[in-house]
Amino acid sequence: MGNYDSAEQLRNYLDELGKQFIGSIQSNKKVWANPDFLQERTTFVGCTDEEIEELRQSQNVNRLPKVYINCMKVLGKQSGFIGIGSEIIYRYVKVLKQEAANIVINSEVGFLLPADAFVFFMSHSCIFKFFLTDNEDEDPPVFR
Repeated sequence: MGNYDSAEQLRNYLDELGKQFIGSIQSNKKVWANPDFLQERTTFVGCTDEEIEELRQSQNVNRLPKVYINCMKVLGKQSGFIGIGSEIIYRYVKVLKQEAANIVINSEVGFLLPADAFVFFMSHSCIFKFFLTDNEDEDPPVFR
């Protein structure tokens, strides 16, 4: 998706992708899509600073990187076509760290989720992604 210095840059990028998404569906004469579906899939609603702070606190980490904060300011509550079928939005992210920790414990893989991990993605209740927060990296590597 690229590295965006501000939430506004990311929003502009996603708006353009949304236009391309609608254009590709509308230009395909074999596909019909409900207009409400198209609207839902191209609408992005972000989190407030307070909600982002709640996410940080809910996963008991000291900080969140700029790239994640910008992302959540744009699509934290409604993510359009991003992450369909995955849990990436505000209402889910609050509990993902505990769910991921349970997956690790129950799978007996000999790995423990680091205390400074922030779990931001889960799919099919078994695949999760996280980044580490005890550093100053504003665009940290993602682990799964």
